[in-house]
Amino acid sequence: MRIILTALFIPVLLFSRPQKGSDAYDRIKNANALYRAGTYGQAIDAYERLSASSPPADIAFAARFNLANTLYMTSSFREAASLFSRAAEEKSADEETRAAAFFNAGNALAAMAGRSTDRKQTHTLLRSSLMQYRQSLLLNPNALDAKINTEIVLRRIQPPPPASSSSTTKKNSDRQSKISSAMKERVLNSVHLEEKALLKRSYHPPGGKAQKSLNKNW
Repeated sequence: MRIILTALFIPVLLFSRPQKGSDAYDRIKNANALYRAGTYGQAIDAYERLSASSPPADIAFAARFNLANTLYMTSSFREAASLFSRAAEEKSADEETRAAAFFNAGNALAAMAGRSTDRKQTHTLLRSSLMQYRQSLLLNPNALDAKINTEIVLRRIQPPPPASSSSTTKKNSDRQSKISSAMKERVLNSVHLEEKALLKRSYHPPGGKAQKSLNKNW
């Protein structure tokens, strides 16, 4: 079964007192533009150089989170999972951001499981992924994407029981199959729509008060 992975990207973590025109602000803005353009190698370099320059704490956090997302997009799942896990444990971040970090860490671990050829390792990675999704849901119980991925990973870990001759069991199985098909169709439609929307998004500098944009990139 295909694991549906949803990556959340924070284009820029908005600051309580935006420092427009500052070097760090301009550099993360440029790095985010490189990400949007799909030039991930250059974006990774920009985020890493920014992080090494000891920027303000809020910009440093945004750079690490965005670096993790970029690594994920280049299939560097192990490195991405590590950075997302660090971001999720950052107590100064708000719950929405931490939930997104836990969710993305789960995605990266699930992606690693999908590539593993070792059955035991695959099982361990899926279990770890499931733990991350559950942590995400503790912070954001209404997150549909985390609920969907949790169900998919659970099915990978616990295969459905053998078919039964019972008509009741068959009816329940058919009903569940229809629900699953509808859910998959809904998710895949979102994939195509949001991929198109991502290409049209442009950068909007933050306003005078603290705010955040969490763009979903299915």
